Amino acid sequence: MSNWPFRYQIIFLSRIPAFFIWIALTLNTVYTSLENLTSAYHQQGQMLANLIAPSCEFAIFSGDMRSLHQQLQNSVAHPNIQLIEVYNNSLHLLERVGEVTTPLLSGDEPKLTFTATIHSTVVAMDEVDSLHTKPPPLGSAVITLSPEPMIQLRQQIIQQALWVGTAALLLTLLLVLILSNRFTQVFSALRSAMKLIAAGDFSPPKQPLPSRGELGELSQDLHKMASALERNRKATLATYDQMTLRAREAERIVSIQQNKQQEPQDAGF
Repeated sequence: MSNWPFRYQIIFLSRIPAFFIWIALTLNTVYTSLENLTSAYHQQGQMLANLIAPSCEFAIFSGDMRSLHQQLQNSVAHPNIQLIEVYNNSLHLLERVGEVTTPLLSGDEPKLTFTATIHSTVVAMDEVDSLHTKPPPLGSAVITLSPEPMIQLRQQIIQQALWVGTAALLLTLLLVLILSNRFTQVFSALRSAMKLIAAGDFSPPKQPLPSRGELGELSQDLHKMASALERNRKATLATYDQMTLRAREAERIVSIQQNKQQEPQDAGF
């Protein structure tokens, strides 16, 4: 990976935490949503049992099984109720309405059977003298919820979590790609400017350099360095030109002096 271009290194290193964050958030969302669904299903099941139990009281007390059957038929029409069973206080089955099937769920599925006690609120004549005594329960109502609605809701929750998580991951990768392109463009501009400086070209770079943040400070320092090198180059050239002029002037003076010394000798001959 060390031999990869800088852009690919940024993209790769950014994908690793983004991928793990995506997994963690997706799993947490799915787990929390499924826990809430299970709790809501429990509450709904127990609430239905608590509503059905009192409606069976008079039919059981009077022994009217036809009325009890009709009452249970009306209750089992609820879309989530699969089976309703009514037992007396001796746990003898009095009536059963609905579909008798065993839910094919794994061991970690929530309990789909809910029980509510059928209490007696009717006081018989021989119990008038003992009103302070709580009458024994008449029996119990047991309802079984259908697993299909919860299974469908679970699948919807998982699918929605995956879709949302995937969309968030893709958005994150898109932002990483945009930022990586921006950084690579900036570093490319700085690299080009440094190559020009190394080649002796201290003129302002053709590509725009960043002007904000740490990269802006780096580009300003690079510009200052280029300006200082340009001043030093100009000063060096000026000094060289002056030294060249002085050397030529000295050569000219020496040449004149030599000519003057040679003229008397030529006149003597």
